[in-house]
Amino acid sequence: KKKPSHKDWYIHYMKGEILVNKKSYAEATEHYKESIRIKETRKSVFALGRCYATQDKFIFAILFYEKSLEISREDAANTLVNLAACYKKKENPDMEKAIRLCDEALDEQDDYERAIYVKMTTLRELNRLEEAIECIDNFEKMTGKQIKDREILREKVRIYDRLGEGYSIKFLENSNKLAELHNDVSAHLWKAWALEANGKFDEAEKFYDEMIEKRPEEWAI
Repeated sequence: KKKPSHKDWYIHYMKGEILVNKKSYAEATEHYKESIRIKETRKSVFALGRCYATQDKFIFAILFYEKSLEISREDAANTLVNLAACYKKKENPDMEKAIRLCDEALDEQDDYERAIYVKMTTLRELNRLEEAIECIDNFEKMTGKQIKDREILREKVRIYDRLGEGYSIKFLENSNKLAELHNDVSAHLWKAWALEANGKFDEAEKFYDEMIEKRPEEWAI
């Protein structure tokens, strides 16, 4: 039997990538393991961690993500945020660890928006709402850029809604921004709800009517 060449690790790695795209995770896992057996590379170890995370096997995912960081710090910000998500989702979550990992990711790459999203959602789940808003505001000040990502903006709007009456103007301002940048039903519903929260009932009603007129198929009973 031919002894595997070190180059063969890549064949098994790529086979695993194809199987992940086909959602054949059990098979992909075996090819990633074989790739690692032939040659332990950051790519294969990271990919195995990601494959376990996709299957909600977070303890195994954490093990291989951490191992990939030991091998190489290449793409460390992404790996650290993946780790944060696993610590947040695993049985007996460690939310503080997830927050620290997001901060580490931002130390690696200070403009990494995905780290802000995971940190914000974690803080919201801990009901540390003002801290969640502060983290995105500080991010924009430090990087000098305005976040336009739909999920982050929607999260910010959701937090202002949770904060309640004293933040109703901010709720409306950020809902307007979300609707302007992302012309979808969810964004417009948030805007209509923010108008209501600010006592602008006629404007909210008009906005709902416009949505029904523009997208009748989505409101059909």
